[in-house]
Amino acid sequence: MRLRHKVKYMAQISPLSAFCKRFHRAVNYSWREFFWIHKKSYRLQGVISGDELQAELSWARGRPESLHNKKDQQERSSGSNFLGALTQHEFNNWGSYVAAFPGMAGQLNQHAFKHSQKSHDLYLHTLIRNMGLIFCDSIPELTASEALVCQGFPVHPEFSSRSSVLCSFNVKRVGRTCAAVRHQVGNAMFIPKILVAHLHGLLSWKPHKLPDLMSNLALANRMKKKAEQQSRQQQQKQQGGKRRRLIVKQAPPHNLPRVNTKSQ
Repeated sequence: MRLRHKVKYMAQISPLSAFCKRFHRAVNYSWREFFWIHKKSYRLQGVISGDELQAELSWARGRPESLHNKKDQQERSSGSNFLGALTQHEFNNWGSYVAAFPGMAGQLNQHAFKHSQKSHDLYLHTLIRNMGLIFCDSIPELTASEALVCQGFPVHPEFSSRSSVLCSFNVKRVGRTCAAVRHQVGNAMFIPKILVAHLHGLLSWKPHKLPDLMSNLALANRMKKKAEQQSRQQQQKQQGGKRRRLIVKQAPPHNLPRVNTKSQ
């Protein structure tokens, strides 16, 4: 914003960064409220047909590297169904997140001490397309519907009803998978932020009265005639310059010897 043109900058009510701060409010909840589908009353109200939590668990267990398929490693999962469905790499990263950042949500495809992707006390970290599985030490995996709510999509049962369709995810589709939805979440932007940006643009826009159609046509004709006149004048100047150059070339030289015309 500091590099913007002065006229453009002063025309706005305020920079976008300062305008967004007007919508900051103190709330009595945190990112932990986004893990809502684990409640029994919401198990069947996600964007995936059927029990979304069970669908996530079945997908995690079906991976070839899952600890669920390795009987000798099942005892290390602490008896949790979701922890038992992790891979060895994810399970090790989960332990690192619990030890280094207790109570925080961590992205299990990134190591906690090298390239950690974790939440803050007040907000969740950025969700990307290859977010993988996001776990917390006290909360199981972040499901697809919960990730949509994190991005501001109106899919929470208390926000939307079965009769209202506020977005495409309110309509359940056959073949929609949890992994595909998470990829869409990572490619999306935070919807409330987009609304604030549009509001900022609308408030900064000033309407201008446009002339009528006949005035526009008359102005266009005058501009056309003016352009044609300038083009003719330019052509005449170019032709006059060529004639002068020809005259200079045909003039006799001045250093010829003088001829005595007097009679003897």
